[in-house]
Amino acid sequence: MDFSQPVPPAVPPSLQRALAYAHEHLGERMPLQTLAELAGLSLWRFAIVFRQHMGVPPHRYISQQRIRFAQQLLRNGMPAADVADACGFYDQSHFSRHFKSICGMTPGQYLMSGADPHTGDESYQDGNRLMPDSRTERPA
Repeated sequence: MDFSQPVPPAVPPSLQRALAYAHEHLGERMPLQTLAELAGLSLWRFAIVFRQHMGVPPHRYISQQRIRFAQQLLRNGMPAADVADACGFYDQSHFSRHFKSICGMTPGQYLMSGADPHTGDESYQDGNRLMPDSRTERPA
């Protein structure tokens, strides 16, 4: 699965390894302990360093990246149930809850809203509709 994201330049190489692994395995179960081991840090220290460099906790970052990938798959016409499986969610309900939490709408509402980057819709950022930047917290 090729779903590369630009990594901020100040991210240490150990964290870059964990990020690369996360992006390559978005559709799989991903224990934070595995990412911490790839970074050569304890789980506690990994969570602190990750948040310092990425602006969000590891679990939130992974969820955001999974939803970004899901948006691509939905725009390409993949059914929501298949998208849920491809993006590492337990089921379609789990996927829909995360999608709504991050995007403010369900996957179906997202598609009905005209999720086409070629429509000139100004609510797109980097080709992703209503998706907050992965390095910033979601507005309250």
